[in-house]
Amino acid sequence: MASSVATESLGQFAAADMSALALFMNADLVVKSVILVLIFCSIWSWAIILSKRGQLAKLNRRADRFEDSFWSGEPLDKMAVARALARIADRVIEAGGRKLRPHDLRRTTRTIMSRIGIAPHVAERCLNHLDANVLARVYDGHDHRAAMVEAWDKVGAHLSALRAGGAEVIPLRA
Repeated sequence: MASSVATESLGQFAAADMSALALFMNADLVVKSVILVLIFCSIWSWAIILSKRGQLAKLNRRADRFEDSFWSGEPLDKMAVARALARIADRVIEAGGRKLRPHDLRRTTRTIMSRIGIAPHVAERCLNHLDANVLARVYDGHDHRAAMVEAWDKVGAHLSALRAGGAEVIPLRA
């Protein structure tokens, strides 16, 4: 008799609709809420994953283009500094600062060179400025390469000291 009751119960269980939709529709309100929240979170997660995948693919394409142009031996774009400075300037403006231009970078570099004791004629050569003295331009054939390398090394050391906190920082006026 016990086996016939078990078989009968099993038959009723097997006859019940066990599809996911039927189980959802017969579930309690709390279970339905949890399932809907999980479905929403799943869709949201996949949206983020696909968005990040697209961003990563775009960055990889840009990196590949840069590597191709860099290793090709052709000169890099002359406006690369201006574009980089424009991106930085946008962040500076958002933070309440004023717009930066490439000339600001050159002026700051020249000021740093004067402050750390680099000879004026070497600093001017580092910035590709022509000598104001026409005779010097005509008769001075020396390229000052060693002095320029030393000057750029001093500027780099000074900037590293600024980043490390080992140099005096003068705040900019607005």
